Amino acid sequence: MARYQNGAVRTEQRSDGLTWVYRFQVTRCDGKRVEHKTALGLVTTIGELEKDAWAEVDRQRLREHANQHQPFRGKPKTYRQLCQHYIENELQEDQSEATIEKAYTTTETYRRILDKRVIPRFGSRSPLTIEPLEIEKW
Repeated sequence: MARYQNGAVRTEQRSDGLTWVYRFQVTRCDGKRVEHKTALGLVTTIGELEKDAWAEVDRQRLREHANQHQPFRGKPKTYRQLCQHYIENELQEDQSEATIEKAYTTTETYRRILDKRVIPRFGSRSPLTIEPLEIEKW
């Protein structure tokens, strides 16, 4: 795991087999450094050498995310604001600007779930106070 300032690559055993994983850190809007990781692909597909994994990181253009500061414009005070930001930026009819393009039916489904279930339940709370286990139990 060399070059952690640019992220790091390592192999992990997963259900599909031995997989290359890219690990990197970002700074959240509350100032806390958190680690993220992205599966690059199977070792059998990418190659067994670390340089092969780094080539895949560059091919997917993932290094630009390493050590990035990810402030939220206006710093969301409520989960409703965070959901609205997601709806405005990721669930528009024109998906050319979206991080990951989604089908029309997917955007409509996500929007409906957020509007009718998630926002009424968690909308008034601070985003960082909602625990994953609380969501799972709900």
